[in-house]
Amino acid sequence: MLGSEHEGDRTEAAEWLLHHRDESRPMLRASAQRDKEPARTASIRLLGKIGSQEDVDFLARLLEEERGGVQWEAAQALREHGSSLAVEALVRAANSIDAQTIEAAAVALGGVESARARATLLQLLSHPAVDVRYRAVYALGHQGIEGSRGALNQHLSKEEDTEVRSLIKQLLAGHA
Repeated sequence: MLGSEHEGDRTEAAEWLLHHRDESRPMLRASAQRDKEPARTASIRLLGKIGSQEDVDFLARLLEEERGGVQWEAAQALREHGSSLAVEALVRAANSIDAQTIEAAAVALGGVESARARATLLQLLSHPAVDVRYRAVYALGHQGIEGSRGALNQHLSKEEDTEVRSLIKQLLAGHA
């Protein structure tokens, strides 16, 4: 029912699955591996909401190995999961060699209020890929920049990309 074209059916199915966590996890994992959109990403999202420690490695693997919506949904599911294991999985992904994986992890870390998440995002400001730096700045803005204002000010003078510089200036001015 997660793949239904009717939103009411999808909502009802999601509610049932969340209320029957132990029964639903194996079905959700299977769906996350083999179903088509939107059932696949809905299953991933629900695994994050269920928050079982046993699903962290599964979600981390999807983040590392998949692309597109599945990859981004896996990152957000880890953020939603919220456990220290899930945050560590996002930090590991942010240190990947793959820029798309890093970007997805960075945006998810923007929704995590922890010193570890902030430190990881600050490290990404020096990444060679412009898109990664942009996502790191965006994520820091999502966290609230008070704990990052000094680092963003310092990075502004070194940043060569105009879009990244513009986003930093907006954040520092309080307009983003």
